[in-house]
Amino acid sequence: MNSPFDPVNKPDAALIRGGWWSALLLSFCVSLLIIVPFFWRGIASGHDFEFHATSWLDVAEQWKQGILYPRWTEWANHGFGEPRFIFYPPLSWLLAPALSLLVPWDYVPVAFIVLVQTFSGLSAFAFARRMLPRSSALFAAACYTANPNALLMIYFRSDYAELFALPHFSRYFFSRLCKLPAF
Repeated sequence: MNSPFDPVNKPDAALIRGGWWSALLLSFCVSLLIIVPFFWRGIASGHDFEFHATSWLDVAEQWKQGILYPRWTEWANHGFGEPRFIFYPPLSWLLAPALSLLVPWDYVPVAFIVLVQTFSGLSAFAFARRMLPRSSALFAAACYTANPNALLMIYFRSDYAELFALPHFSRYFFSRLCKLPAF
């Protein structure tokens, strides 16, 4: 008897490719549903929001000064600064200032959440598609896009670095759990 993880039972490439546009659209729509309350209640401001927002603004200001990869934030700790950018994952604090080049600063947190949660849904679809039929993988993508941990990070904590790391961590964790190669 073959295990569902045996190479014999792997779906062919055409089946794996199928459904990516559906997964992208579904994840994007669920991401938009997550941020709908922002339009009536304003952007959620958890206890980490100010930390991330000041980091983003500081990176954008340093970009204007010609520093493409900042390492020190000068306005933290009452003007004494700190090496904040050395300890945080770079993509989490570089993505938002990059988004500010496309959308106004008022909407950067919204665009960040939509982008990251859409990617989370695509990651879940990529993982689930290896073992499940297309419709079940789409359902898994929708559920993972709006998972309670992500909603907690968005609405209560506003921890954007952890939100950004969520799809990467889960992809690695679940691939190791099921003994699949990381994708």
